[in-house]
Amino acid sequence: DGIFDYSVSQWGVDQALRYTQELEDLCKALAQTPTLASDCGHIRQGYRRGAAGRHFVYFRVEDYGIAVIRILHQRMDAPRHL
Repeated sequence: DGIFDYSVSQWGVDQALRYTQELEDLCKALAQTPTLASDCGHIRQGYRRGAAGRHFVYFRVEDYGIAVIRILHQRMDAPRHL
């Protein structure tokens, strides 16, 4: 909700919908092919990171697919927020 609400306030509903759809599409792609993402073991063991726009999707691979841990803006300090 935070990303969507911020996007609406800055760029309007249409852009917010496009951007959140981009994030959702990335999550679906990562669930199908987790190796599309970068290994982030230096931040947390087993974590991977995919990029969409100015955000990173942090996740880990599970038996059932992927578990999205957090979606962070590229300027955020990932080790601190994960």
